[in-house]
Amino acid sequence: FGNALLVQNHSAGTVTFDATSVINATSGPGFDFINADGTYRFLGTATLNAADMGIDILSGSDGMFTFGSGVALTHGFTSGLQVANNQANVSYAGSITTNGTGRSVSVSGHSTGTVTFETGSSINATAGGGLLFSNADGTYNFNGTATLNGGDAGIDILAGSGGTFSFGAGTSITSPTGSAFRLADSTAAVTYSGDITQANNAALVDIAGHFAGTVTFDTGTLSATTGTGLQFNSGSATYNFNGTTTLNGGNVGIDLVNGSGGTFTFGSGTSVTAGGNNVALNIDDSFSTVTYSGSLTHTGVNKAITVNQHQFGTIEFD
Repeated sequence: FGNALLVQNHSAGTVTFDATSVINATSGPGFDFINADGTYRFLGTATLNAADMGIDILSGSDGMFTFGSGVALTHGFTSGLQVANNQANVSYAGSITTNGTGRSVSVSGHSTGTVTFETGSSINATAGGGLLFSNADGTYNFNGTATLNGGDAGIDILAGSGGTFSFGAGTSITSPTGSAFRLADSTAAVTYSGDITQANNAALVDIAGHFAGTVTFDTGTLSATTGTGLQFNSGSATYNFNGTTTLNGGNVGIDLVNGSGGTFTFGSGTSVTAGGNNVALNIDDSFSTVTYSGSLTHTGVNKAITVNQHQFGTIEFD
């Protein structure tokens, strides 16, 4: 099947589907933009509903893209919105529903530009891989609702991503099969104001190889009842946990290991309860500075806190 819309090698000009326009596609790959450098506006109704449906902004497409509140995309095994190998600016005010193995949003090779999910937009993933950013160096704002609840639907920021990320209070992640929030081999700056729940045998937060940028979990609630809790593996950036963080059950705890440096602040809303052989706070082969203002409860046979090979830095329970 062919595309509902294909724009290719369009170097300038404006394409507008106005407020009275209606697009309805139930088969084929949806909207494709390849080397599209103009301005593209979808202000009417666009209903895209098929397993292989998506909106793909690809290969040198450096234009301005506006998808209004009437755009509704339902997809399965493809990416919902894909931005790849370009400098596109995207405003999305519609909805994306993911019910298969695909990613709701995939951004890769995006060297500059802003992607904003506007207030009133919605992402709903009951399956799939959630939100993926790979070598993403732009600005990314999630101001609407993003509900990731099913499959391995979490947030992954990977592979040299140096952008600025803002996930608003409407963002929530519920028990993916993998790490709920993962940041690896990147220098991204992240503000996360939503909720994360982890009841599967995986990390709540997993950060590795992060050597610059500030990550702040701001006003939301983070909760883990199984899995490995908060994992920091190498890196030397700044991390703030300002909201409510509750780790209670399984092997959940806080681990700063394998050369983890940087500055860690765990606010008064942080609570870790560890039992059995589990350690509530483990600092090993690290040179981090830690300020902990919350509570630690230990009911098991192991130590509540272990500090091993902490070359330098300050650890303070205030």
